[in-house]
Amino acid sequence: MQYVWRLLGFIICCLLLVACNSQTESVNLQKEGTEYTMDNVRFYYPNRYELGEKGIEKTSVQFQSADEYIFYEVHEDETDNELDHRNQLYIGELQMDGATNIVVSQPNLRTGLSVYEITGSYIDRNLRFKHVAYFTESHTYIYGYMATSEDYEENIREMTVFLHSIVIEEIWEEE
Repeated sequence: MQYVWRLLGFIICCLLLVACNSQTESVNLQKEGTEYTMDNVRFYYPNRYELGEKGIEKTSVQFQSADEYIFYEVHEDETDNELDHRNQLYIGELQMDGATNIVVSQPNLRTGLSVYEITGSYIDRNLRFKHVAYFTESHTYIYGYMATSEDYEENIREMTVFLHSIVIEEIWEEE
């Protein structure tokens, strides 16, 4: 009987070890990605993505691979909204666009940048998304990923590593 308990304990430990390793996505950004730089922002995107049909504008860029999209946008904010409320306003914009199941967290990236991570879905379009948002007094920076529900589930761990690669150099805001 003692042998059975030890064997059962060993099997449980092995399953836990496998489960923990499956949660960790190992992505080498330099080998598997391409660095993109625009003004004071840089980030990596997967090599398999190509510049989308929209092309490059001064404030946005989109990359595409099959039914998956990565985008980067910067919006100038000339309103009097307080910095602490910008996240709620952005979530409201997503909801007005039809987004549901929105979940917000505040991870600190390896670069030291404190961002909002916003996930959600567009059920009517069978799409899911994850956005990394950073707010300053005068700008909103969004680096996001959107895909069909199936592709999202399959790739979100890898894509999160790419989304977390964003670096925004300090900007001296005019007062």
